[in-house]
Amino acid sequence: MEMLLIEENGATTRETPTPALGNMARKKKKIRSNDLKAFLLQIDEEDNKNGLIVKKTDLKQGYRRLSRKKGKIESLLRKKESRYINQTTGRR
Repeated sequence: MEMLLIEENGATTRETPTPALGNMARKKKKIRSNDLKAFLLQIDEEDNKNGLIVKKTDLKQGYRRLSRKKGKIESLLRKKESRYINQTTGRR
């Protein structure tokens, strides 16, 4: 994770950027709507800097993709957990 150094009145403060949403899904944390909005705004700003104008529909599609990916990751985790429990207890 990158650390951003910000100088305010001569003092440097370290500011950690928000973690990627994929990481949050892997850690089985719920994606909060605020995090998602921040993520989408970040994408929006980056694309606007590059001269691309992002439409709202693109952002909605991105959200759908993210939530679908999150669901897939969570289901995989559940499967792995159940397999591990079955292995350790001896049940199949």
